[in-house]
Amino acid sequence: MVAFAPAGWYTGKQRNKRRANVMSFASGLYGARRKSGLSQEAVAEKLGVSRQTISKWETGVSLR
Repeated sequence: MVAFAPAGWYTGKQRNKRRANVMSFASGLYGARRKSGLSQEAVAEKLGVSRQTISKWETGVSLR
């Protein structure tokens, strides 16, 4: 018997890989922002998003 997961669901390996990618993006964004000396507000303004969005991206909250 073959089980199929509904669309949008991930297997364990896929979920772990996605989580690693999210955290890699989050830490990369944080590091690049700090290295350039920009505030979350300055980055948000350049990207046309809110400061809260940058914060969520940096912590990986809204990328999961």
